[in-house]
Amino acid sequence: MVSIITHFLNRWRHSDVEAPREEKHLFAPGTGIRYSSLLVEGLKADHQQFFELQRTMLIAKRNGHLEEIPALLQQFDELLTAHLLTEQVRLYAYMDAYFATDRRTREMLRDYRVEMDRIGDSVRRMIKKYRHLALDGQLQGEFEQDMEELRLVLDERMSREELTLYPLYMPVAG
Repeated sequence: MVSIITHFLNRWRHSDVEAPREEKHLFAPGTGIRYSSLLVEGLKADHQQFFELQRTMLIAKRNGHLEEIPALLQQFDELLTAHLLTEQVRLYAYMDAYFATDRRTREMLRDYRVEMDRIGDSVRRMIKKYRHLALDGQLQGEFEQDMEELRLVLDERMSREELTLYPLYMPVAG
């Protein structure tokens, strides 16, 4: 758990490394959360990492390197946790405040949040299931099918996020 928190903090901590300068934006109403022009870009990069990790796991399985998969599943779980935390703290909280007077948009945001929580729970159950993949022949037979199902679910969800949800994330007019 510490590594997940550390990953999250390091990702958003200001460092001495010269980073792209962001314009200063107002806080979302009633929050201490500012718009970040880099947030959506980072979330989309996470999406690509999910698919890359998944491809890497399937390649490991097909090449008989089952011992590599538990560590890859752990990476996937850590990335998922950090991604969901970022969405909760930086995206949804900001947008809830931004759209405070727009009931329909807030309902849509709630639906997105609830759906992603369910997907996250399912992914964690799958990660737990395949922790001992190398020791269980039956699991080996189910792995590729479950990974393909996960790919389809994530592809559909992430496409909707990128086409429908993320464009709603915008700076507060000053």
